[in-house]
Amino acid sequence: MPNFGTLGVSLKAELQEYDDDPQGAKTPELVNGEDESDEEDVLTQEEKWQQYWTSVEDQRLQKLILCQSCIRRWLTIKHYKQMKEQLYSTCIQDSTVQLQAHIRGCLVRFRLGQRRQLYTESITWIWKFQAICRRYLVQKKLSAKANHYLNNMDKVIKVQQHVRKRCLNRKYEKLEVDNNPTIDTVQTFVHLLDDSELDFDSEINLEEMRQQVIERIQENNHLDAHINSLDIQIALFLRNATTMEEVMKHSGALKKKKQRILKQQAMKGPSRSDPHSLNGMDKASRERLELYQHLIYLLQTEPKYLARLLSALTLHQVVGRHTIYPLIESTVLSLFGYTTNAREEYLMINLCKYCIAEEIKGAHNVQDFLRGNYAFMKLIVQTNRGAKERRFFKKLVRPLVTMVIENKELDLETDPISIYQKVINEEESATGRPTSRPSSVTAQGALADKEVRNRFISHLRNVRETTETFLTAIISSIDDVPYGIRVIARELRLTLENTFPSESREQITKIIGHFIYYRYMNPAIIAPEQYDVVDAVINPVQRRNLAEVSKMLQYISSGQVFDKAEYFISPLNDYVLEAGDRFANWFMEVTEVESPEAYFDMDTLTDHTNTRKPMVYMTPMELFHLHYVLENNMDILEPGVKDVTIRRNEGGTPLSDLLTSLGPSSFGPDQTIPNDITVRLTLTSHRDDLPVDSATWLRQAIFDTKRLVVYVIKHQSGPTLLDILQAPVEQEHESNWEKFKQIEFLGTTADDNDNKSTFNNSKTMMAAKRRLLQLIASETALDLYCCTFEQLKQLAYRFVVHLERCNVINSTKGYQDVINMIARDITGKNARRQKRTREVSRMKSILAHLQTKCDYLLEQGNQYEDYLNGCMTAMANKTSKNNKKTPLLFSRQYFHIREIQKSGFAVPRFGSYRYTAKQLHDRGILVNIDYPGIKKTRYDRIAMVFSMDQAGLIAVEARYAKWTKNKSVTPAGAVISDSTSSVNLMSPSISSTGIYTVNPTTNMMMGLRVDLRYEDLLQAQFEGTQMITLLDDAVKVNLNLLIYFINKKFYS
Repeated sequence: MPNFGTLGVSLKAELQEYDDDPQGAKTPELVNGEDESDEEDVLTQEEKWQQYWTSVEDQRLQKLILCQSCIRRWLTIKHYKQMKEQLYSTCIQDSTVQLQAHIRGCLVRFRLGQRRQLYTESITWIWKFQAICRRYLVQKKLSAKANHYLNNMDKVIKVQQHVRKRCLNRKYEKLEVDNNPTIDTVQTFVHLLDDSELDFDSEINLEEMRQQVIERIQENNHLDAHINSLDIQIALFLRNATTMEEVMKHSGALKKKKQRILKQQAMKGPSRSDPHSLNGMDKASRERLELYQHLIYLLQTEPKYLARLLSALTLHQVVGRHTIYPLIESTVLSLFGYTTNAREEYLMINLCKYCIAEEIKGAHNVQDFLRGNYAFMKLIVQTNRGAKERRFFKKLVRPLVTMVIENKELDLETDPISIYQKVINEEESATGRPTSRPSSVTAQGALADKEVRNRFISHLRNVRETTETFLTAIISSIDDVPYGIRVIARELRLTLENTFPSESREQITKIIGHFIYYRYMNPAIIAPEQYDVVDAVINPVQRRNLAEVSKMLQYISSGQVFDKAEYFISPLNDYVLEAGDRFANWFMEVTEVESPEAYFDMDTLTDHTNTRKPMVYMTPMELFHLHYVLENNMDILEPGVKDVTIRRNEGGTPLSDLLTSLGPSSFGPDQTIPNDITVRLTLTSHRDDLPVDSATWLRQAIFDTKRLVVYVIKHQSGPTLLDILQAPVEQEHESNWEKFKQIEFLGTTADDNDNKSTFNNSKTMMAAKRRLLQLIASETALDLYCCTFEQLKQLAYRFVVHLERCNVINSTKGYQDVINMIARDITGKNARRQKRTREVSRMKSILAHLQTKCDYLLEQGNQYEDYLNGCMTAMANKTSKNNKKTPLLFSRQYFHIREIQKSGFAVPRFGSYRYTAKQLHDRGILVNIDYPGIKKTRYDRIAMVFSMDQAGLIAVEARYAKWTKNKSVTPAGAVISDSTSSVNLMSPSISSTGIYTVNPTTNMMMGLRVDLRYEDLLQAQFEGTQMITLLDDAVKVNLNLLIYFINKKFYS
């Protein structure tokens, strides 16, 4: 039992209560109510308390214990709070934390040291255990993953396909989007450049078609040349026949005089041709005419020359003392036939395209180009006054102009002073008295007048409404705008965007609006009677109204607002800006049009497929002046050292060759050139072969370069193309290249021996085509199969450097331009297939047109031949009827015909005449006989017979007594039905190009027979030949006198 005797003291001590009253520490329950003193108590205090508590009842004791518990609880809580406050103080808390940290650190270091010692002693076992655990975990994980994949194999395959597709798509998008794709990206898709069997078949088909086109064009050219020769022969025959008819019209002495004059002309030979003659009746004028035809065709199909000339004309740089500037512009219009057909319009559009490119070279910005007054714009405006453009203006402008003209009350005057003066005039006219208003006022003073102000506001409202009507009609007529204007605006927009990429769309739209509205539409609005828009006479008020509308539309098209100079019209600025946006959008829509090649369906082969040759009508003044201008401005037309070098080393450019062949121009003020006649020029190309684009060789070089680079990057990689080309070649590269050559150039693989098929044959053909590389057209193609990989890289490097010298690529970023071109080829494979399909369709159409032209030329040639033969037959029949009189008795002709009849041979149909060589020599026909044993004294013993049994074929026979071979005799001049094959025994002189045949016959008196075609003789005379030789140059004959003799005997 505890001693509670000192409870009060203890409680007081615990409660820290020190009162003077000692009774205060006692608990009421513990006081017995008796006053006992310590002196009287014989027991100890402890015994007393023990005795007391022993006698206390249990119930009271329990209450005491409960009280003690409460007190202790209260004391404990109080002590806890005190300790907590002490412990949570900053000083004790920091010390406690540091102590705990030190204790924890010591414990952790101790445990780590023990564990490290344990691990060090068991390191080998731990490694083995870790390896076993890891192996188990990995195997378990892999087994689970494998089982999962096996159970979902179809899904795995789909996911793999999707991932691969996604990766490839990303790379392909990168290949399309990136301006400079990497070589690795290109290598990933370089296999797409390989042609499939279908591609190869299409290429083979296209190549065969191209070859057929070349053959057909060459065949048509030969037919056309034959027809031209027939045309010349017909013209010569008709001229000759006309001359003979003029002689035969006369009789008696006059007839003999005409014959004598004609013979003298024949002895003198052809007269000198007029340098300005273009009639084509002699060789010089014919050649001159053909050269001018070639020149005009060249200027049409090569617009760069005229573009440079017109550009120099704008800058007044065209040289030549006698140059006439206005005549140049009119000559260019005549040269293109004022665009009266589709071909000429197409060529004019190409000329304007080149002119824009030439003119824009001198402009530093868009404003410079806008301020220029270019010659090509004048040509466009003049050519667009044709029938089609007039129909467009009638449809668009006529209703609008009629609306303005028929409204008699309409007045669109916007000048306040003019309105003020008109009000004064009306007032004075109505009252008959002078007005009280001041006569001279400013614009502000005029607007201060109420009546003037009201009229001015009404006029502004009318101007806006009328302009809106015009603008709405123009915007709604986009489909009716002529194609020529739209395509020129398109080319202008594309050129400006490429030349000035930093310029805004608004600035470029201003240029297009200036061209379409101001240059093209505005003249038809201001002067509608000049474009046949209206037939009525326009009075000054109506003209002013149209001018006000035109002025508003001009401000709208240029996007400008009224400035301070016209501030009184500034209320319309908001409308001008709003309408300007609509007009600008319309201008851009006008430029959205297809290319001229697609619209007109024309290309470089179009002229070869047309049955009719293009024709142009020009005056001699225009031709000779154009020749003079071109001759004096060759430095402008063909600038640069390159052209000079070509002219010096390679014979000249096409233009310089033609001008050299034409010779110096005869144009000048002292020359009389007819200007009242028109020359029809049938245009032909001066080239005999196919038209070749000037950049064809460069395109082929680019293609070969890309092909070689692809071969290189398939076997070797690097950061740039230059690094790859300069990197050393290893044995691995060579071995891979050898394997690649087997597949690429031979079309064989290891499995091809067992799989013989048509596909393998196609592969072989395709491979054989790829192995050859044509370096120069005149040399043998290089076989790439014989090249090593090192040689291939060297060849590719040479091609790349060649393109750099041609300014196609540059060496920046290691020839990245070549990789970019290959990337574009990869991404454009489908586009190339579509282009090839269109090319096949185009070739089929060209072949059909060429066949049509061939049939036309064959028919035309047959008609020409029939006409020529018919003319010669008719004329010969007419002559033979007149000459069928019985020859004079006992004359030379009488015995000659009698000899033929006695021999049993038929007399030639159109006559036969016998002369001696001496007689022909005396007449000047026979010049000399250079034959062994024959002298001039023996000419009278040589009999020569001229006969014609077939129209146009004159047989010339000669006999000499000492040429006897056998006894069989064939009378000279008789018709030989069984003649031998033709042998060429007649050779022309140096200037002649005729082909003649001879049929030798052998008899007792050996005779020589030569068949002369009459048209060939005329052709030789046309070419200026005076002397021809027969019988291996043994007999020389005067051609002009021979033709005169034949005309007199057979065609008179």
